[in-house]
Amino acid sequence: MRFNYPPDGVSQIIASRWKIGATIALAVLLFFALLILLPLADGIVLGLVFAYIARPIQVKFGKYRKIGALVASLCIFVPIVFIIGAGIVEILNQFSWFIENQASVMNGILEFIHSLQIPDAYVERLNNAIWNLFTSLLPAFGSIGLIAYAQSLSLIHI
Repeated sequence: MRFNYPPDGVSQIIASRWKIGATIALAVLLFFALLILLPLADGIVLGLVFAYIARPIQVKFGKYRKIGALVASLCIFVPIVFIIGAGIVEILNQFSWFIENQASVMNGILEFIHSLQIPDAYVERLNNAIWNLFTSLLPAFGSIGLIAYAQSLSLIHI
């Protein structure tokens, strides 16, 4: 007498082992492709911009190819300058925040160093180096007018 039981989970996995293996292999290949292509993403995007924006703009100018090339280059160069400029302003804003809150940052760093259980001789050297950095070098950078300029630019930008 033979009974027809529905297949259990293990036998279903064994029956579809090639599908599971192929899916895992495809996922691993996609992961490695992503790891390889991610650093190249900015170049790929700029290549697409050159191919699909700059070239048609240059073609529109017809026989004035030099002017077309200049306009097409400006259509790419100007947004990049704004993006880089916004990044520089944000870096300066972060640096300004760092200088304004240097006491809490220094305390956080010192607490982290003490939690690492480093020998006392090294901890003392690190404490002195951090103290010298926060008391002499950072106030000198904070007195530069560039940070106030970046803050005013960020207020205009918003």
